[in-house]
Amino acid sequence: MPRAADTGQMDASSIDTWDLPFAARDFAMDPTQDLVIFLEDTRIPVASEKSRNTHLYIYSMATKEPHQLAQSPCLVINGSESKSLVHPFVGHPFIICALLQIAEDVVLIQYTTLAAESDHIRLWNWMTGDLWLTEDYSVTCGGCELLSARSFMLPSLKGCGSIQIYTLEFSNDSRIPRSELKATLLLPSLTPGISLRFFTSHSPPIVARPLQSKTASPTAEISHPRYVSNIQRAVWG
Repeated sequence: MPRAADTGQMDASSIDTWDLPFAARDFAMDPTQDLVIFLEDTRIPVASEKSRNTHLYIYSMATKEPHQLAQSPCLVINGSESKSLVHPFVGHPFIICALLQIAEDVVLIQYTTLAAESDHIRLWNWMTGDLWLTEDYSVTCGGCELLSARSFMLPSLKGCGSIQIYTLEFSNDSRIPRSELKATLLLPSLTPGISLRFFTSHSPPIVARPLQSKTASPTAEISHPRYVSNIQRAVWG
C-alpha cells in the first residue's frame, strides 16, 4: 500500500503489506492525511446472532495503528436499526454492494443489502466520530458521490433522470448538520416508450491537501481536481 512521505509528496514506489486483525472487504484512503479506512467484511454468515454490526476502522497508513486524529477509530453501522440490514436466513447484516469515499474530515458509505429495497447512506466526521447523515433512499436513486467535504450529489432514476445536489448545513447551536437540496439538474429527455433503468456516476478521489509533483517545478502543485462525473444511463424499451 502506498503512503505519503514526510515531505507531503506522494511516494508511489513504496509498497507495504498489512496483516489486519479483522476481515476487510474494501478500503478508501487519503495519503495526504496518512489515512486509510477499512470496511469490515460481514458476508460470512453468523447464524447464532440475531443482528450484527458492521464496522469501519480508521487507521494510519504509516504506523498501521488507529489514526491519532480519530476520537473514535471504529465507526459502527448498527445491524439492528433497520430490518433491511438483516439477512432473513442467518440474521445479520448482509451488505452485497458498498461504496466508500473520503473527503477531508468526512467518510461516506453507500451500501445495498440483500433485501435491496433501498440504498443506505451513512456519513460521519471521522475525526470526531459524529454520525452526520443517515438516509435510506428508494431504489430510484443511483450512486451517491461526494463533491466536497460539505456537499454531495445523488442521481435519481425518476422520469428521464436527474442529478440532485445537496449541501451539509449547520445551525448555530448544533454540531450535526442537516442535508439541504440546492439544485436538481435534469438529464435529456428519453424517447417515448423508453424508461430509465440504470444510472451510475463516478468522481475522482478528493484529497485534503494538494500534492507536490516530483517532476514539476518546486512551486507547482497538483490542486484539488475539478469534479468530472462519468455518467452512464441504461434504458429499457
